[in-house]
Amino acid sequence: MRALILLAPLMLAACGSNDKTVTIKDGDGKDQTVTVSEDDSTTTLKSEDGEAVIRQGDDAAKGAAFPDHAPQYPGSTVKTSANFSGKDGQSGAMVVQETSDAPDKVLAFYRDKVKAAGKKVSMETTTPEGGMIAVEDPGGKGGMMIMVGREGDKTQITYLAGQ
Repeated sequence: MRALILLAPLMLAACGSNDKTVTIKDGDGKDQTVTVSEDDSTTTLKSEDGEAVIRQGDDAAKGAAFPDHAPQYPGSTVKTSANFSGKDGQSGAMVVQETSDAPDKVLAFYRDKVKAAGKKVSMETTTPEGGMIAVEDPGGKGGMMIMVGREGDKTQITYLAGQ
């Protein structure tokens, strides 16, 4: 699955084609063959280690999976979503949302949701432009991060989770 995540820049460079196959060396020095398939708004990366499906534009919300303790921010627009699955049952997700609300309001919303669900906030940072909340999985098998930052007149919310 590491090879899939490292291929995000390559995936973007492959725009304009439907299917491409490339071979790269993964973090362990092993050759990995990755197939990149694209349509108008969805890109799929597949290797022997797993799969990543990235959606943008109008299809981004279709792939967005939000847990109860970190729902879609009210009134936000999902800009990008990605779902990752590995051959050994590993999984992960990333969702990027956008809102006009201030970063501190967004962070307070997620902090309250996480705590109300009984989850443990393992780390929280704040800056004038935003901040981050990291949440531990009680079983130690995964966790999530919610990163918030201001860009112009919009606040970007990035949700990452995995196990």
